[in-house]
Amino acid sequence: MKPLNFPSDVKLREKLEPTELAYMAGIIDGEGCITINHARSWQCLSGYTNMLQIKVAMTTYQVPYWLLDKCGGSLREQPSAHKLIYVWTISSRQASNLLSQLLPYLKNTKAQAEAAIKFQEGMIAGGYKSIEYLENQESYRLRLQELKC
Repeated sequence: MKPLNFPSDVKLREKLEPTELAYMAGIIDGEGCITINHARSWQCLSGYTNMLQIKVAMTTYQVPYWLLDKCGGSLREQPSAHKLIYVWTISSRQASNLLSQLLPYLKNTKAQAEAAIKFQEGMIAGGYKSIEYLENQESYRLRLQELKC
């Protein structure tokens, strides 16, 4: 199956109720991952880019599809040895906006979410980025890794 993508508009697809936010926070705390990916990029002068992402991977499709419907992002099916895994991903400003709404409900990943939001607030789109800027963004990525241990 091809990945399913919704428009990557910055706003969430609809206003979320407190019960939905609490449920999402529980899913992200238990089944999710907040990460800053470090990848090569031909578009950046530095040769690499960092991107905030939230991922949720499950062997049942209902919750990942629900997250896709409520928040946008993308959904893909990933084969594994025993079952198909459904992976929902939301990135960049969309991810930061969602985390901002989830903060009051997060438990295990609250510190990660706070670091991820600060990282995204400091992002500069395109163009030349100073060494100081790149070092600052890298420090957030490393901080997020430390918080996962």
